[in-house]
Amino acid sequence: DAQYAKLIALKKKVSADAGTLRVYRALVLDFLDVRRILNSGFASSTSDLDALKSFAEEEIGEFGSSISAMAATAAKIRTITCVKLKLVKKVTRLAPKCPKGYKKK
Repeated sequence: DAQYAKLIALKKKVSADAGTLRVYRALVLDFLDVRRILNSGFASSTSDLDALKSFAEEEIGEFGSSISAMAATAAKIRTITCVKLKLVKKVTRLAPKCPKGYKKK
């Protein structure tokens, strides 16, 4: 639950960059799929609990490193202000660049 909370907290920051958002969505889908597998395994009376415990520990470690990497990427997302005459645009990305004809303020 703590990992899921960290993952959800990153959503606002990563939504500014399309590529990072795609990776984020894939990570969330994978996380929810693993949760579904674990929940159905623990609900079943025929499941091997030791195997489920081992699987859960492995996935927790993988998600921990993935969430840390996603947080590091989210920290690199920057916003710049671009100006063209009286028009002002804010660009937010991992490597933001002004649109053609605009200059960085």
